[in-house]
Amino acid sequence: MTVIYNAGSQFFTMKNEADTHRKALGLKPRELYTLRIDGRDDLVTLLNGLCQGQFVPVAPTVKEYPQAVADNVDVEDGRVPDYVPTFLLNKEQREQRS
Repeated sequence: MTVIYNAGSQFFTMKNEADTHRKALGLKPRELYTLRIDGRDDLVTLLNGLCQGQFVPVAPTVKEYPQAVADNVDVEDGRVPDYVPTFLLNKEQREQRS
């Protein structure tokens, strides 16, 4: 059996390191996850879940991040490219796109 720990978006082999990382992120104790891998089947399930987005580690929410992404798009004519998702745009940029 293998035991690993998850805090935020990082995995650790040592619980004390994971707990230190959790505290640095400002996460609550219940947000430190222990994963027990009993065999190859469990490992494959974990890896498939990670690759398919079924396991989503808890990370602090940065509310200003999406806006910062949209504001940092560098284009010559000032228009936001179509590949930038709408939810990343501010009100002015949404109106410009319409």
